[in-house]
Amino acid sequence: MKAFEYLLPRTLEEAVALKKQHGTSAVVMAGSTDIVVRMRDNLMQPDYVIDLKGVPGLGGVTFSENDGLHIGALATMNENDSFISWLLPEDMSERDANAAREAFDIYKELVLRFPQSRFAPDARRRMHRLVLAQAQHELRTAQYYYERHAYVAAIERAQRVVREFQNTPMRDDALELIRTCYEELKMDDLAKDTQRLIDINKGREKTVR
Repeated sequence: MKAFEYLLPRTLEEAVALKKQHGTSAVVMAGSTDIVVRMRDNLMQPDYVIDLKGVPGLGGVTFSENDGLHIGALATMNENDSFISWLLPEDMSERDANAAREAFDIYKELVLRFPQSRFAPDARRRMHRLVLAQAQHELRTAQYYYERHAYVAAIERAQRVVREFQNTPMRDDALELIRTCYEELKMDDLAKDTQRLIDINKGREKTVR
């Protein structure tokens, strides 16, 4: 990956000015991972990367009869109760998380190869957010199955959260969901075992505090 200068404007006017100043030698990043992937593969070699994440008011999806559909530059397909969610309902179990995993690997490689780089702290923060996002994805998928009474599938996905993302806040929610699914399946012994595990984790948290 070619070295580049990372720019983080705080206003839309500043972002526009930076793009105007650097022209084609700069690319604008609006929260997506495709630019990072293309840079890693040397398909794109900008001298400057202008990240819009610090610019307020660029998220969200709204729709009105007068103004029509407005999609912010930082909007995602996860916008809650958004027009996009209503227009394009999707099965959460079919959502592909490969892009997030690939982005995590890219940031990890950057941190390992260039730990003293000025970009390393931001890469670590992004890695943390990606881990949380993947854990949330798995938990939401488990909840999707639960709401459709597919309890065995819900348990399998929730167990993945417990195994692979045990250091995230989603672990406890996943355990609660597993217990509830066992109760729905009338598997009382497993439900009690899961509750004991929940209690143990809560006891550990109290001890740490």
